[in-house]
Amino acid sequence: MDNNKQMLNDLLSNTLQGKPAPWLDNSVEFEDLFLETSFNHDVQPLLYHFLNKTPEWLTWPERVREAIIQETQFQSVQTLLKKAELERLLEALDQKNIPAILMKGMPLSYQIYPRPHLRPSLDIDLFIQKKDLGAVKEIMTKFDYTPVNSVEGDFVSHQHTFVKEDGHGIKHAYDFHWRISNPAVFSDSLTFAEADQNASGVPGLGKHARSLCLEHALLLACIHRVAHHRHNERLIWLYDIRLLVKKMSAEQIRSFLRFANAKRVRSVCYQGLSLSRQWFGTSLPEAELHAFENQNGEAEPSAVYLRSEKGGIRRNFMLNWKTLPSLKDKTRFLLETVFPSPDYMLKKYSTRSRVLLPILYARRGCAGLLKFLRRTSFRTQ
Repeated sequence: MDNNKQMLNDLLSNTLQGKPAPWLDNSVEFEDLFLETSFNHDVQPLLYHFLNKTPEWLTWPERVREAIIQETQFQSVQTLLKKAELERLLEALDQKNIPAILMKGMPLSYQIYPRPHLRPSLDIDLFIQKKDLGAVKEIMTKFDYTPVNSVEGDFVSHQHTFVKEDGHGIKHAYDFHWRISNPAVFSDSLTFAEADQNASGVPGLGKHARSLCLEHALLLACIHRVAHHRHNERLIWLYDIRLLVKKMSAEQIRSFLRFANAKRVRSVCYQGLSLSRQWFGTSLPEAELHAFENQNGEAEPSAVYLRSEKGGIRRNFMLNWKTLPSLKDKTRFLLETVFPSPDYMLKKYSTRSRVLLPILYARRGCAGLLKFLRRTSFRTQ
């Protein structure tokens, strides 16, 4: 690791732990690297929270301070607007008797962070039952949301996304999940019934808001970064893990470890906990963590996701194929992958002519085969 990268990592790690963090490099190159990295990791509001009343803050370059302040102010306004929109939507879901459970960043920002705007969220994730998807689509249409064109089916995708831009220029995006993850090896790590039975209220988001319990939220925080993002070390995700662990009792930690073991995602969870510990000193009961570490994680199918970032498309396809229990399910998965719905194809290739569908499917098949043979890795979303 070069000196600039190490200095950057130390600066971020120390600041986000509340340790003294004076600015040590006044080069424009380092300023650029710091601003780009801290923005991509979504930690600029957190940096301001820890720094703005410390002597070290005045040692930071004015350009850097102004950028951090501007991003913090933007997140403050955006959080308020997203909260108001979410409360309206949750009320509409409740009126239709649709149970929905908030997941990931948005509820965590109100449950474990000192201020909600310190935890930015690009989208808002809700766990629903698949039988309610039709009613959800009607509600989102009524709220002027546009569905994102995506491949649908029982095996290739377990979520539906809706987006809109409000009158203030704020983009709102909602992901409705009926399984917590698209890869089959993770998709049943937490069922809706399990989440619903243990869900808790989020008073800061209104009377209709419910979210995952802390144990389930920690499980998902560890799984998500691996299942969909090639075990990306995005700092805001690792900071989620830090604050979740800090808020949990010793018994809740033990319950989480037992659940991860039962769901065969122990290795994935251990990696998330370990990275959070490396970056932020996240503390765990030593006895439980030691036992967790020494179990044979290699026997878990999900552990394959930790071994390499290479060959993403082939690896994920083959893992899905092996995980599905029957030949019927495997065949349906293959057909959904190769032949998505005609509506999806027409929108993807910006045409209304159904006569072109055979050509479009052939084009998709050739492009997919080339990616498969090249062992192209998935890009971080």
